[in-house]
Amino acid sequence: MRKVVLGLIGGLLILSGAIAMFFGALLVGVFGGDGRIDTDPVRINSTATALSSDIARIDAGLPSGFNFAEVYISATSVSGKDVFVGVGPARDVLSYLSGVPYDVVTDVSGRPGDEDSINLRRVRGEGTPPAPSAEAFWVEQSSGSGRQDISWPIKSGKYLFVVMNADGSPNVDVQATVGISAPWLFSAGLGAVIAGLVLIILGAVSLFFGFRKGKNRPELVYATPGSSVANDETAVDRPSYVANPPVTPGEAATEPAQSPPREADESAP
Repeated sequence: MRKVVLGLIGGLLILSGAIAMFFGALLVGVFGGDGRIDTDPVRINSTATALSSDIARIDAGLPSGFNFAEVYISATSVSGKDVFVGVGPARDVLSYLSGVPYDVVTDVSGRPGDEDSINLRRVRGEGTPPAPSAEAFWVEQSSGSGRQDISWPIKSGKYLFVVMNADGSPNVDVQATVGISAPWLFSAGLGAVIAGLVLIILGAVSLFFGFRKGKNRPELVYATPGSSVANDETAVDRPSYVANPPVTPGEAATEPAQSPPREADESAP
């Protein structure tokens, strides 16, 4: 029964350790040492006034002050115009874009840099919005010439990401990259690998003690005076030794018929 229990425990420990090492190595391999993963640059060319993400509904129940992860967005104008990148509460962003023609990016697939790999959904309108950088509802924003980057710590709520020309004019032509950073994932992955290795070692030790063979102990043989075992002169060559039988109350103990063999005392004359 002991062997079965130790074998079962050892097997479960090794299996758990292997799973922990697999997922830990996966996190380390995907996010790397800086805990960041980015998409390939993708060009988006639209005749609309703005490019928007789908509404990001985040209900993570994160404790206040805990930086679970950060989303990175960078955009570089291909047309040479100044570009704006921002993220804000969905209600405020939709109110700002109300009556304005804009495209919602619904999917990014295919080859990097290929315009046909972008799926857009047009929201119709005819208005022209004011310059986005003048609005106060953005939680993160960046505008200007060249590459513009924002990083936004993920928070619970509904948010929209927007890329547009800095002056609010139509015909947005940019090359964009999106990424996510969670530095703690690398530490978590490394910890999972180490924990998995420890579990595997413990499982191997459990299997070793569960299935190892015990040492052969000499057999204790009881003999009575005059028995064949007591009179057998070759008994000393056996892996057992002869001893007196248990003494019951009222009986006198007898001398042992034969004692276990002992090494000769070399100091004797």
